[in-house]
Amino acid sequence: MRTNSFGWAGLTAAAALWGWNFSIVRLGINVIEPVLFTFIRFGLAVVVFFSFLWFREKGVAVAYKDLPVFAILGILGFTVFENMLLLATQYTTVANASILCVAPWPFFTMLLAPLFSKESRPARLWSGGCFALTGVIIVIAGGPGGLKLGGGYMLGNLLALSASAVGAVFNAASMRLLNRYSPLRATAWMMLFGVAGMLPLAAYSGGLGTLPRMTGSLLFAIVFNVVAATFLAFLLWNRSMSTTGAAKANFFRYLTPVVSALSGFWMFGEQVTLFQLAGSLIMLSGLILLMKRSRPDLGCVK
Repeated sequence: MRTNSFGWAGLTAAAALWGWNFSIVRLGINVIEPVLFTFIRFGLAVVVFFSFLWFREKGVAVAYKDLPVFAILGILGFTVFENMLLLATQYTTVANASILCVAPWPFFTMLLAPLFSKESRPARLWSGGCFALTGVIIVIAGGPGGLKLGGGYMLGNLLALSASAVGAVFNAASMRLLNRYSPLRATAWMMLFGVAGMLPLAAYSGGLGTLPRMTGSLLFAIVFNVVAATFLAFLLWNRSMSTTGAAKANFFRYLTPVVSALSGFWMFGEQVTLFQLAGSLIMLSGLILLMKRSRPDLGCVK
């Protein structure tokens, strides 16, 4: 039980860091091109991951036969996903992108997880997930921007929904590597290949041709993204997911838009409505239901 408690705490902390990062990223992309900012974020994070990996585990090697798997998952989970989400936010509203990416993700993962690992899917998982989903929809739809699903936003909406499916495949497929390697080693190698895939995109965007003017806000955004939102958050998430299971873990992503709304209120004075507060309580109720176990091995990877 103690192991799962640490798992829930790790998932909560990671989701909260990602939620807070929505506002921090805005400080960075106001100064430099978004694709370049993403490349800098993960490129520097790779250096941090491998340095810490060498210090902690006295080596960085993985089996040669697993390199193609690391490459495919790294490009899928970092290169493809991150840039699909960036594109989605350019062709639809932030509210649309948030709900269409975050809301279906856990259900996609829950359906896909049995293909990659032996995870149970009890009724409580579905009911708790539906509670959490209802809450997060209210949080996003009840905000000042609301939801806009008209034809003019269709491309961005489809990109956000596709990014959700890509992220779910990445999470579910990563479980096999997390069962063979430490979360630190697995994340470092997947991110390395993901950054390699980002390089041509950053070059094509033209961002590599100009050096950004370093400001206090840009420096803070880069440091927070590298240390907190990437190194610490991904390490906490993958370590916790390896103990709780991918299906349950991904419902904790519903904390991200809630924390994002709170950070927007604190940093930029954005409005937080009563609907959003009510949705947050409903979402938390669903997560509490998910954390309850009816038998000792519920939701764990075998």
